[in-house]
Amino acid sequence: MKKIIKVMLPICIALILAGGLAFGLFRGKSWSRGALLKTEKGIAFWIDESGSPIELTFVRGAAEKQAAKLQTGDGILLLHDGILESYPGRTGCYFIVKSGGQKEIPQNTLDNLAEMGWVDAASVRVSTWHVRNEDAAVRYAEGNNIRENPVYATCGNTVTKLRKDGVEYSFMYGDSCALFNLLGNLRYEGSPEREYEDDFTVTLEDGGVYRVSLLNASVRAMGASELFGREAGGECSLTEEQCGEIRGILERVTNGKGEAVSTQTYE
Repeated sequence: MKKIIKVMLPICIALILAGGLAFGLFRGKSWSRGALLKTEKGIAFWIDESGSPIELTFVRGAAEKQAAKLQTGDGILLLHDGILESYPGRTGCYFIVKSGGQKEIPQNTLDNLAEMGWVDAASVRVSTWHVRNEDAAVRYAEGNNIRENPVYATCGNTVTKLRKDGVEYSFMYGDSCALFNLLGNLRYEGSPEREYEDDFTVTLEDGGVYRVSLLNASVRAMGASELFGREAGGECSLTEEQCGEIRGILERVTNGKGEAVSTQTYE
């Protein structure tokens, strides 16, 4: 009996101390869910479930490292202080982790932040291209979707144009060649007539025109390509890896971090 007491006593004391420590750490703090928005200035916002933006100040280095692994539109779970009643709000963040799928950030929230100078207006327009509703399952392609006898371009001055919501981005070098080779060498089939809400257009230097939807992991060939020997028409599903590659190019180009990027606005 004495042996049992000797063993259990330190365990009980440790549990009491741990409980007291946890109570002290969590006292006055709350767990919440929402979406993450990262700005060009390196500021992180928590968009709560009502669509209100709250600027996050990372109280612990671990929380800042956790946030660095996340991207705009990720669903998040966070531990935070009380919220300062201002617009946007402000709170200290102790813990943040991805939770659930992608979340759509309300356009009026983005517009308000743009008007106040928190985010760039042009980036706001494209910040939700790749954001999908948490309940919408993306059906990625499985297996090989590359055409027979692929042709790969290596020229760095190949110009690729990407257009969405009245803004056209022209870019060159690494990202341009990567997108040129990926879209040009996919195996397109059928004659799709569908349109997707998040569609954006990519025009390659050889005249090929493509409509891309990351929400639906789909690319449609809208224009003929002389280099790839293909007539207009056909659709191809993208793999998860290919969607990730295109998403990375989009984020670099639309944030002005790509190589030789220029923009033009249309009415």
